[in-house]
Amino acid sequence: MSIPVAIVGLGGYASLHHRFLHQLEQEGLCRVIATCDPHYESFDDLMQKLDFSERGIRLFRGDAEMLEAIGHQKPWVCIAAPVHLHADMHRRAVEKGCPVYLEKPPTLDPIQLEEMIQTERKAAVPTNVGFNFIIQPERMALKERIRSGEFGTLKSVRFFGAWGRPPAYYTRNQWAGRLIGPDGRPLMDSCFGNAMSHFVHQALFWAGTSETSRFASPVEVQAILQRARDIQGADTVMASVKTDTGVDLRFAMTHACPQGTDHWEELILENATLRIQSDSTFEQLDPDGQVTHSTTWPQFEPLIENLKCYSDLIQGRTPAPATHLTECRPFVTLNALLYLSTPGISRFPQEEIEASPHEQGPIPVPKGLRKAQEVFLKEGNWPAEHPPITVNPADLCQLKETLQALCGESG
Repeated sequence: MSIPVAIVGLGGYASLHHRFLHQLEQEGLCRVIATCDPHYESFDDLMQKLDFSERGIRLFRGDAEMLEAIGHQKPWVCIAAPVHLHADMHRRAVEKGCPVYLEKPPTLDPIQLEEMIQTERKAAVPTNVGFNFIIQPERMALKERIRSGEFGTLKSVRFFGAWGRPPAYYTRNQWAGRLIGPDGRPLMDSCFGNAMSHFVHQALFWAGTSETSRFASPVEVQAILQRARDIQGADTVMASVKTDTGVDLRFAMTHACPQGTDHWEELILENATLRIQSDSTFEQLDPDGQVTHSTTWPQFEPLIENLKCYSDLIQGRTPAPATHLTECRPFVTLNALLYLSTPGISRFPQEEIEASPHEQGPIPVPKGLRKAQEVFLKEGNWPAEHPPITVNPADLCQLKETLQALCGESG
């Protein structure tokens, strides 16, 4: 069955949607019939490379116009647009009876997420939120091994991420690095809430130990947010989380580092430590820290595998999306609580910043940041004179006021 598909977006990550859906089209799984972007004429190279004209792909400026023209065909709508536009786009597609594949994060506003979940009740097919790794076979198998008690009780999950971003990353649109969106709603764009959000979502998945599909929920959060760039939000996050399953989480993430992607996940259990490196190396360590097993997981392309999984859902071959909107509640709640815990978004002192060269301009890198991240993950020591306060989900009522105050501090 060839499913009609409409793609919202042409630039950025949306270009990968086009590339991979073209591949699935060639395999006979779908047929892209339309796309929209306010400036679609700027993407002539992409349209020529993927044979838009020969394939008969219709072009529109916006999703509302596109759905008005093709909504009667009930296409599968892939939304790879700015986060603050997701909710309205999702609502319009659902109201037309179209299945929706929504890029992560769905929203970072807890109130808006609940509004989207209400909209979702009308959906003909459940929406899938495109968090990257949830369906990776090796991860699913590892969670089953953890749940079976093979390594003893899971005590803690820790994540380190250093993804350098050039200056253009924060000037590519009007919402990058901002706390409040153009519509006045909470946005909170950061390495934690956006670029590396799939690892946060995954950590909550690891910690949901009672069931294979369970996500843990945060019950207490402490966080410090910092920035090396002249932005409104944070480019560096350290957070400590207590969850409702008793598994503690620690995160240390930054974009204020040399260009590249360096990250690892660490699961600390009663009888072993499990470590997943950025190159997909999986290691098992004994309680003394000695590696007892090491292997490299097979290559996994998250986007195309998630798109295939959603195709299977639409065609009735699988019962549920990889990540339902309701399963985003723990992540969205956790991200919001960071801003209620932090004693402000502090700027790294200029004298502590070194310039890492990049063709677009130097990337500011705070001296000693990596060491501070590693110490925090290992020992839980906060690298600040004023530690964060402990907050819980009941404090979310203060979010909008807190964000406005943080915006004032940023000048």
